[in-house]
Amino acid sequence: MKKLLHFFKYAYHQLAFEGIDNSLSSDQRKTVLLTNQIFLAAIGVNFFAFVFYFFSQLSLSSLVNMITGIIFMAGIYCNRLHKFRLARILGVTAINFYLIVISIVEGLGAGECLFYFPTFISITFIVRIYNNL
Repeated sequence: MKKLLHFFKYAYHQLAFEGIDNSLSSDQRKTVLLTNQIFLAAIGVNFFAFVFYFFSQLSLSSLVNMITGIIFMAGIYCNRLHKFRLARILGVTAINFYLIVISIVEGLGAGECLFYFPTFISITFIVRIYNNL
């Protein structure tokens, strides 16, 4: 159990601090760290949703979660390459993609096709993509 905990702590540290080096200012390092932590949390949520949907035999929903998780991983990779603006754009795109497609896929059966429509519209205004690092 201790080795497993050590492995997860090591993996978190390696992924959360991707793209952070001494060439960045203090504020930029904090922003990159926060962005990576948000991406890691989103990847974790997508992983558990993927497992749940997969065992519930909802293949389209599990596919959407897998694709969204990959987009969040690409955001961490963009932070590693110091393409911070692209990482933010990928994060907002992944959230919007997830909400739109899940709303359509699961809403078709329930008759609530665009239930989350106001949510993904408001997210684009909340997250500031235009802010340069």
